[in-house]
Amino acid sequence: MELVDEFAAVRAEIQRLETRAEALRQALLEPGVRLRSNRNEVVLRHSTRRSFQRDLLPPELLNAPRFWKESRLVTVSVRPLAPGDEADLFGDLAEEGPTLVEPFDP
Repeated sequence: MELVDEFAAVRAEIQRLETRAEALRQALLEPGVRLRSNRNEVVLRHSTRRSFQRDLLPPELLNAPRFWKESRLVTVSVRPLAPGDEADLFGDLAEEGPTLVEPFDP
């Protein structure tokens, strides 16, 4: 299996498992559901979370560079190719040759 295809398959499996876990979580939150088996127990802990309301800050604070920190992130995403796109996989590389890029090191 190609690295890209395996990565896409793993991501799809993770998504399927996360969807199932969320459905099970919702079921466990229903009143009267048994929260203990012979091997496991579910503990429900209620907590409060504070969130900052950025919209309420005055523009002079929001636009002040001293309050901001910049960071870089590499996001890896996968998308399936449309039928017929396989031939264009290396498209311009055949004409121009490969482009060498220095590795990104944050």
